[in-house]
Amino acid sequence: MYVTAEVDKHSSYVYEQIIYSLKFYRRVQVSKANLSQAPDFEGFISERLGEEREYQRVINGQTYAVTELRWALFPVKTGVLTVGASALDCELIIKDNRRRGRGF
Repeated sequence: MYVTAEVDKHSSYVYEQIIYSLKFYRRVQVSKANLSQAPDFEGFISERLGEEREYQRVINGQTYAVTELRWALFPVKTGVLTVGASALDCELIIKDNRRRGRGF
């Protein structure tokens, strides 16, 4: 599993919309996934775009479940602006494939 963050464009004018996407890719089963620290959008007006989206994506022949969160960002000043860090917490569900019972 891994997380990516991306924007739809890397430069804009003041108050021009930029779409920021945070995507959580996984090939394992998880529970209690929670964005424990939302990204810091200092220097932007931010607006959450709808609910989270769930879909599947094939990457290098492997199928991943993807959860995507999106925000519209509007820079309020000129210069280089940086989106701050975010944190995602979750629990992995691990299947125990060892057989129980009599052994030899």
